[in-house]
Amino acid sequence: MVAKDRHHLSLEHPPLRRLFCTSVLLSLFAPALVALPVAAEPVRNRPHPVSPTLTTLTEPSGTATFSTIGATWDRGAKGRVELRTRTAGRWSGWTALEAYDAGPDTGSTDAATASGQVVSGPVWVGSSNAYQTRTVGGAVRGLKVVVVDAGTSTADADPTGAPTGPGVASAAAVQPAVYTRAQWGADESLRSFNGSGCTTPDYGSTVKVGFVHHTDGANTYTANETPAVIRGIYAYHVKTNGWCDIGYNFLVDQFGRTWEGRYGGIDRPVIGAHTGGHNVNTFGAALLGTFTTTQPSPRMLSALQKLYAWKLARNYADPTGTAQLTSAGGGTSRYAAGTTNTFDVISAHRDAGYTACPGDAGFATMGDTRSAVKVLMGAGLVNPRSSARTAAAGGSGVTVAAGVLKTQQWSLDVRRKSDQVLVRTYTGATSTSLSQPVDLKDGAGVNLPAGAYTLTLSSNAASEVAVPWIGALDITSSSPPPPPAPAVTTFTPVTPARVLDTRSGLGSSIGATPIPAKGRVTVKVTGVGGVPASGVSAVAVNLTGIAHGGPTYLAAYPADTAWPGTSSLNLAKDQTHASLVVPRVGADGSVSVYNAAATSDAVLDVVGYFTASGGSSYTPVVPSRLVDTRTTTTPYVNNETRTVQVAGRAGVPSDATAVVANITVTGTSGAGLATVYPAAAQRPTTSTLNFGTGEVASNRFVSGLSGGKLSVYAQVARADVLIDVVGYFSGSGGTAFTPVTPSRILDTREANGVPGRTPVAGGSTTVVPVAGRGGVPADAKAVVMTLTTTGITRNGYVTAWSGVGARPGVSDVNTWTGHTVANLVVVQLGAGNVSLFNAGNSATLVGDVLGYFR
Repeated sequence: MVAKDRHHLSLEHPPLRRLFCTSVLLSLFAPALVALPVAAEPVRNRPHPVSPTLTTLTEPSGTATFSTIGATWDRGAKGRVELRTRTAGRWSGWTALEAYDAGPDTGSTDAATASGQVVSGPVWVGSSNAYQTRTVGGAVRGLKVVVVDAGTSTADADPTGAPTGPGVASAAAVQPAVYTRAQWGADESLRSFNGSGCTTPDYGSTVKVGFVHHTDGANTYTANETPAVIRGIYAYHVKTNGWCDIGYNFLVDQFGRTWEGRYGGIDRPVIGAHTGGHNVNTFGAALLGTFTTTQPSPRMLSALQKLYAWKLARNYADPTGTAQLTSAGGGTSRYAAGTTNTFDVISAHRDAGYTACPGDAGFATMGDTRSAVKVLMGAGLVNPRSSARTAAAGGSGVTVAAGVLKTQQWSLDVRRKSDQVLVRTYTGATSTSLSQPVDLKDGAGVNLPAGAYTLTLSSNAASEVAVPWIGALDITSSSPPPPPAPAVTTFTPVTPARVLDTRSGLGSSIGATPIPAKGRVTVKVTGVGGVPASGVSAVAVNLTGIAHGGPTYLAAYPADTAWPGTSSLNLAKDQTHASLVVPRVGADGSVSVYNAAATSDAVLDVVGYFTASGGSSYTPVVPSRLVDTRTTTTPYVNNETRTVQVAGRAGVPSDATAVVANITVTGTSGAGLATVYPAAAQRPTTSTLNFGTGEVASNRFVSGLSGGKLSVYAQVARADVLIDVVGYFSGSGGTAFTPVTPSRILDTREANGVPGRTPVAGGSTTVVPVAGRGGVPADAKAVVMTLTTTGITRNGYVTAWSGVGARPGVSDVNTWTGHTVANLVVVQLGAGNVSLFNAGNSATLVGDVLGYFR
């Protein structure tokens, strides 16, 4: 079928080229000074926002000019779409339209608003006044052609005339000339076209890789037309693809000019939508045009190389080196979600996706580009880091390490943070790498006093100066002694009983009122709910929070201590969630619950207690899945209760008195709750787990067994339930529990428990030292801690295990895009360590110890 003519204005252009997406993921640093554009004459034409006109048509009609064109159609097409345009009375050749190969990551904000149809790439065709489409090889349903009139601005002819000020892209270090969004006439109101969630940019933690793309379309645009070309791509990406913004971070034209792409700051790790599956911790620069057979101009390549040199230098990357990225899936990614793969630091889009981008001629320049960028960077540091942020005065100190790009001299300054007084300098030279111990002494050999210090690593090779690295060092007066712990204890389960409910005032020290922000409630947990009035060292309680008006977190801890700065449960606005906690009880048998932010209600259901004798000891098992209704039975329906045989399965013996396990619900038809309790008991009016519609939610539980069985009730019309066993209590053998005042032993934001301040990469395993930290002795067999995940951009899970043998196929924390999620974990130690496997995208991990078994 051939569509009727569509009349518009026209500019002559060559035949349309085959559509290929050009996304280039590159990370760069540039040491050389590059002048910013300066207007030689008084500014006459100031840039201003230009609103492109985008029209979607099912049949050609009307008369309107356009300069950018593309199409959408339903999925499952058997044939292909071909299109041609008319410019200055002449028709171009027929060109096949292909599905766009740029795209967002699965689970990202862009993906959430993306079109559900097949979308071709936007093609610049110059000022045209008609188009025709045809289908070849079969039916193509739902075909719609999208034409964009990018509009005009009197400043298009002279973008260098834009005034300086808040609208100008800037960076902390010297940068190449970059024309701003204001200079190409970006209509910033478009960023809210697909919802208010799109107005705030998403950021990675650094830049590891820079991807190179081309935009496709005619190479015959003039210098004056460049802003209109970019405006057309911007409008198409937002209104047709359904993304939040233009997909590329930068665009480079054939005249050697670099243009700011996605909003958020050119000097920051803005997450774009250029390389599906690999947009986090990367950036994409697109060569404006088609470079299948046409070579990029020398000026274009020079601008590209300067851009990459600057970006990579700021992020301490080696342009001729490699980096690992974990795929999030999406777009035309070559790699399945969750897989970790190695890329050149400067890569072509085709290295990560099934695409020809940036064209064969563009791809042929990649080797020369890497070499040229390294020359431009000159002296440079690669992945500088400190072994720890905190050290005890008089102790062994820390070590600062880094790679280098070439032979250079370096110096490491230690300064007091309060007044930046220099207290020690280390110097050296290297051609490969450096590793410098910092022994916490001043130049005279005297121990540095406790306090905050900064570490500044600088290097140079003659006149070439590397971007310096600055780190923090906190020297503590001494290693804080662990708080006195009660004698080792044994566990006695009870049928779950409610001991606190701030909604009704039950057990609450503040009555029937929510806990205010930065407030706390105290509740007596001994002598109630089946817990003895004396001799109790700790309790196992299920803490449920109900947030009102905003996000917050709750923390349960001994009432005779101040809030220790830890968390037990994180809540989003208006969310109800639960988490098992095992706090030491205060001297008067009480526990406090602290509320960090938004006003919240709190509920405590006691499920057991620890005493010096008379209970059961704990034995960890290799985590294993006991129940999975998705594969072995059918989902729960109509508020159903099921009995689960535990003893004799998953390593749990017949004499077990209680089991420690994780319950997860998924595929929920609505909001609801689940309750776990001993099989012979009447179902209590408590909850083990609360969840929302469609949410994957989990919680650790400790439940007594009756005849080796427990009961699981789900208050929901439909849900699948999974139970993963990690250990059991019994009267023979095993280990005893010692509670401690909560202590943070892991925080990837603060280099606490890990070498650097970076999120844990998706698909990776992080080994966290536990023994000897947070009051946990060297001979501990297992640890009890609250594990919190945040900074999640794609749903996934975290598995905690000893690190010995194969990783178990279970989950301990189910991560949720855009949410902070916490769960209690009871983990067997391997050589004093806990191993954490992150199955989602990069994530921040936080761990707070509550006690240990030995």
